[in-house]
Amino acid sequence: MMKNNKFCILGVVVIMVSFLGLFSSCDGLNSINYNNEQSIEDCITSRYSSDEINDLFTSLKKGNVDLRHIKSKFKIQCTRKTFQGYYIVLLREDNAKLFIFLNNELQINNYILTNEVKTYNDFTILTADCLTKNQVLESYNNCVNLTSFSADITTKHCVKEGIVIVKYDTENVVKNTTLVSYDEIEENTYGNSYLPYIISMDR
Repeated sequence: MMKNNKFCILGVVVIMVSFLGLFSSCDGLNSINYNNEQSIEDCITSRYSSDEINDLFTSLKKGNVDLRHIKSKFKIQCTRKTFQGYYIVLLREDNAKLFIFLNNELQINNYILTNEVKTYNDFTILTADCLTKNQVLESYNNCVNLTSFSADITTKHCVKEGIVIVKYDTENVVKNTTLVSYDEIEENTYGNSYLPYIISMDR
């Protein structure tokens, strides 16, 4: 009887240790450390191929990626903390940057892939050139997480000064552009809490 009790206790201990190991490994995949001091280039030593980053970007669009998945496939070497939560930066071999935004619960809520962070002036010419939505998306690869709602007649783009909202008419031709500055995003002036915030050193 005593022997059986010992085996039961031992079995319970083994199960508890296994669960603790499982939880700690899961916690490692779901936890995050940040650094707001070093530049992206100083933080990051690993770059990824176009195929690797583009595949991840496609998965982000489909919404079937979480932090655990990213940490299992990529070295996260540059993470920033903002008032909205966090964002991760991954570098492609051609220096393109993939920004992945997370809320305080470490859930992904936005992403931007950009070769170059442009300025608002680069967008003010769109109206005069009568560009269509497709032309804008082909020429400006710095789109903020595009909505899947067909009723949305805007695209949103990351620039040095903030987020540009490009509005289109019923023919999908550029109608006007509006800049929401990073100060306005931080102050939530327009209720645009869904617009991602990038710290000044990364713009």
